[in-house]
Amino acid sequence: MIRRRATNTFSMDEFMNTIWNTSRAATLASGLLFLSTATCQGQNIPTTWDEAALASMQTPLRDPSRTPKHMSASDYNRIPALVIYRTYPVYAHGREPAGYLEQLRSVEPEIVFDPARLHSPEDWARAGELIFDAPTFFDDPAKSRTSPQWFPAAGVPIASDGTYPYSRYVIRKKGQIELGGNACADCHTKVMPDGSVVKGAQGNFPMGALNSQGLLRMAKLGNPAELLEKNVKPLLTTFFAAPWIRPDPAERLAKLTWEQVTDLISKMPAGVMLRDGTTFDAPPQIPDLIGIRDRRYLNHTGTHLHRTIGDLMRYSALAQGAELGSSWGDFRLVKEVPPFIRRYTDEALYALAMYLYALKPPVNPNHKDKQSIAGSIIFEREGCGNCHKAPLYTNNQLIPASAIGTDPELATLSRKGTGKYKVPSLKGVWYRGPFGHGGASPTLEDWLDLARLKGVGSRKPVPGHEYGLLLNPREKSELIAFLRTL
Repeated sequence: MIRRRATNTFSMDEFMNTIWNTSRAATLASGLLFLSTATCQGQNIPTTWDEAALASMQTPLRDPSRTPKHMSASDYNRIPALVIYRTYPVYAHGREPAGYLEQLRSVEPEIVFDPARLHSPEDWARAGELIFDAPTFFDDPAKSRTSPQWFPAAGVPIASDGTYPYSRYVIRKKGQIELGGNACADCHTKVMPDGSVVKGAQGNFPMGALNSQGLLRMAKLGNPAELLEKNVKPLLTTFFAAPWIRPDPAERLAKLTWEQVTDLISKMPAGVMLRDGTTFDAPPQIPDLIGIRDRRYLNHTGTHLHRTIGDLMRYSALAQGAELGSSWGDFRLVKEVPPFIRRYTDEALYALAMYLYALKPPVNPNHKDKQSIAGSIIFEREGCGNCHKAPLYTNNQLIPASAIGTDPELATLSRKGTGKYKVPSLKGVWYRGPFGHGGASPTLEDWLDLARLKGVGSRKPVPGHEYGLLLNPREKSELIAFLRTL
């Protein structure tokens, strides 16, 4: 998880690089406003860092005085732009072609994103897949704490072609293979049970399992207590601090032992991530980006409006590290944006947005039948359609956390605390999961189980959103059958 120097010490830049690599925020969106643009090959490319647009897309926080203000356009444009090199698959051990790594060492570096060659919307969308897969961090596979050599123990799913589709190798210098990280694909790629790959979906890369293993390996290289106090806690404090909230979400970290930190991270299910600006105890569910074009708000707490393709580009830039230059009233995360942060060009962000617009869900194997039709009647009878309104199966509104009753920590006690949760779309729930804004329920059956209110097994209670919990077993099965057809 964390690169070790010869002295067995770790720099803050190295540690932040690694955490951003494995815990990237990845929610994106789109829309239709006219903003300042630059013309490129017949396309109107919005200016990403439009300061007025950035301010107007921001939903006020629960304490409006702490609504973030982002860095200036001049500061943003000083961040080095990322060069997009060709990337190559990462194979599971024993599944790679003969001599694969040796062949990669003979490959010349190739820059693959050239806006001058893009002429149609389809061209831009195809090029956007390159951006989706493009890492912003690079590491030596032999030394990385997130190297594929550790994937089997963490239970990382393998695609039917033998690859780990969450990661890619990069050749930026001939003879040097690097392991890329912090790409959109890291979080928003799902390997289905049959080994097929769904790009843009709620991912199932087990970040918690992999990171906890990295922490355990770190403990064997040095003094865990010293590493915890000097490196891990300062980094996590930066990740979660919100000193205007009482108690500050970062305060709990001060009381944790190395074993407690490792244990909490290890329990984080695939499909959930430690995300900057949330809290250590309330990591959010990774969103599905398929169908994002129809959604009005970004993030579970609706921190940003989704109005334009430019908003998508801006949010992507923030998620990739630019938010480190923001301020929340008189509070700043860092004095300066870390030198390892890179930004995508406006053209690259536009291509990414076009790719996300073009994403389609996998073919749904669940078809309408007598059971699912009965479930659709129950769906309307129970009032589900009031919030999850067809055809999008969301009304695209924000609801106060107190009204919906679910765990309010993310909405009220974090840097992303608007006090509200957005109504998620139910489209595609057949291939998604875990469910709830914190991913507390692994299946739809669990979400509709009354026992979740008090806790199931070793899992903590999941209160709120009690719709459907009192249905009899037959009605629950019918409702779930309907939901799986969406």
